[in-house]
Amino acid sequence: MKHIFKLLVLLIAYSITAPSFAQQPNNDTHYFQVSPRIGYDFPTYNNNTPYIDYRGGVDLGLSLDYYFNWFGLGFDFDYIKNKPKSTYPTTNLFEANGTPIINFDLTENKITRIFYGIGPNFQYRNPNRKFTAELITRLGLASIKGGRLLLTDNPYTTLLNFHAGYDAKSVFSFKSQLRFTYSLNDNFGINAGAYYLHHYNVEELVDSALNISSGYYAFNTFNEEETSFHYLEQGGTEIREEPCDCDIYSVGFFAGITYKFNKRTKVCQVCGEDHYPRCCNTCGCGVTVTARDKYTNETLPNTDVALTDLNGNIIQSGTTNTYGVVVFNDVTPNDYIVKGKLYNLNLEETSIAKAEFKDCKADGNSIQKVIKYGDFKLYFKRKCGRV
Repeated sequence: MKHIFKLLVLLIAYSITAPSFAQQPNNDTHYFQVSPRIGYDFPTYNNNTPYIDYRGGVDLGLSLDYYFNWFGLGFDFDYIKNKPKSTYPTTNLFEANGTPIINFDLTENKITRIFYGIGPNFQYRNPNRKFTAELITRLGLASIKGGRLLLTDNPYTTLLNFHAGYDAKSVFSFKSQLRFTYSLNDNFGINAGAYYLHHYNVEELVDSALNISSGYYAFNTFNEEETSFHYLEQGGTEIREEPCDCDIYSVGFFAGITYKFNKRTKVCQVCGEDHYPRCCNTCGCGVTVTARDKYTNETLPNTDVALTDLNGNIIQSGTTNTYGVVVFNDVTPNDYIVKGKLYNLNLEETSIAKAEFKDCKADGNSIQKVIKYGDFKLYFKRKCGRV
């Protein structure tokens, strides 16, 4: 329970400081991520077996997380392999009467631990969104199977070291994990971290043939110079018939990848860019045409202006006002030619490309075009007051 207390204190401290993290504008919100990993597990089995050690093994895991902001919820799966290792001495081992024991039979079955858990996540993302630190907590259930160990002499006359192993299901378990992720791009990242996993009240098996849960043969050790000699005691095997409900816990380290499912950015369907307000898909654009003298840059009122397609068909037409301007409204996006005529004198044509309507719909401004007259005839007529 002291481990849980420490973790609760850590959670409370993190919860107090985490809202300040959420104020950072670059923190992502409302997204889902998946993080497969591989690591190594270092277990501790509190099962009162003095001559059995438990070796570490591979941990294959997967985390599924959904983050609202700095806070999220997630699911963890872990597949862990451990193996019991007999530490009972087999060198210089003697019967109580002094007969040496030379040949042995040893069985060491691997242990499989499978954990499923859900719980809250807490994260901090640095301002450039490259680095993420996460505190992950899980409550769940585990299954623990295997671990039978038997050491005897050969041929079998004496049981030297034994544990029946486990076949426990629905074991209440708690897990806490720290994970650090470096983002390679908007979707992929690499991660590394460490975890603590605790299984509570794991019941041992009782061997059906031996009718015991664990046992070992007591011995005395005598040291002569640098050599140890072990002699079995007369009392026989120390056995435990009743299985204990003992805790199992482990720490581990891991590395993996993270794939983040980003929200799809809703872009403007007209121009394909992300902006507000959106372009109007059904609206046409306004085209403003100004008629000017090429040499004086003066505007030309009463100029006839026509907007035609590339085949010469007139789409819209009009006459410039006193400022030399005419406006065509709701023009459908296409390629056009702008033509002008003043006193039967043609002005220089200009064109409108279909692509120009994209900017028009994005910013809401009309397309601006200028047509000019470049013949000196008009200039002299205007100077002489004949027009």
